[in-house]
Amino acid sequence: YSTHLVCSQYPVFVFYLRSDFLKLQNRGKHGILKTAGQSRRNSARRTSRGRQTKQRDDPMAKVKAVIFDMDGTVADTLASIAGFGNAALKAHGYPEIETERYRRLVGNGADVLMRRMLDAVSAQPYTEADVQALRATYDALYESDPTRLVAPYPGIPALLRDVRDAGVKTAVLSNKPDNMTRFIAGALFPGLFDIVHGQRAGVPKKPDPAAVFEICEALGVRPAECLYVGDSGVDMQTGANTGMPTAGVTWGFRGADELRQNGAVHLADDAGALRRLIL
Repeated sequence: YSTHLVCSQYPVFVFYLRSDFLKLQNRGKHGILKTAGQSRRNSARRTSRGRQTKQRDDPMAKVKAVIFDMDGTVADTLASIAGFGNAALKAHGYPEIETERYRRLVGNGADVLMRRMLDAVSAQPYTEADVQALRATYDALYESDPTRLVAPYPGIPALLRDVRDAGVKTAVLSNKPDNMTRFIAGALFPGLFDIVHGQRAGVPKKPDPAAVFEICEALGVRPAECLYVGDSGVDMQTGANTGMPTAGVTWGFRGADELRQNGAVHLADDAGALRRLIL
C-alpha cells in the first residue's frame, strides 16, 4: 500500500513543480502573474518602443535636405562628355579616347578634365595655353547641345518627386560648369531641385565644403540635417568635409570600392534603395 501511495503521488508531485515553474516564469518584476496574451502585448510594446528608439537614433530619420551630385548620380552624362571631349580633341589634332576611360577622367572640373585628356593622348608636353584652347573648344561644343546623349538614371525623377512630397529639400552641387549644370537640371528635372550649382568663378570646387555650406544656409538647414549623395570619392570627401552623412551610388562613373575607400556612410545600388534610406 505504501509503495502504491508513493507511485500515485509521484506524477502529482512532478506536475506541481512544473506548474509552479510556469507561474514563476510568467511573473513580472513586481510578482504579478501575466497571462500569455499580456506577455504578447508587452512584447509588442517593447518591439514598438525599440523601433521608435531606432528611428530617433538613426541620423537618416532627421534628414531635412539632400544634396546630389550631377554627373553619374542623377544624370547619365558619360556618353555626352566623351562625345564632346573627343570632338574637341579631334579639332585640335589629337586622337580620341575610349568612352569608358572617361569614367576615370571626370569629377574634378572641366580644367582638370582637359589636362587628363591631354595626359592620355599627347606624346609631347603641353602648355597651359593648350589646356585653355582645348577647354574653349569643349565648352563651345557642349553649350551647343547640353543634353545630347544625356538621360536621368532609372527611378531618379520619381525619387525626387517622392522626396519633395515628403517635405525634404533638394539641391544639386556639381563640379561641371555652372551654366551646363543648370541647363541639364532644368531640362531633365524641371521643378525638382530647390537649388542647382555647378562650378562658379570664385567658389572652390568640391571637395572643398564652401559651396555645400552656402547651399545649407540658403535652404535653412544645418549640415548635420542633410545627406550628400554622389558617385565618386570626391563626393564622399565633400560630405565628410562638411560633417554630413554620405550615400554613395554604385550605378555611377566609379564604383563601390572607391566610395568605401573615401568613407561612404551608406551605399545604394538603385533609386529604390536610396529612397528607403532618405524616407
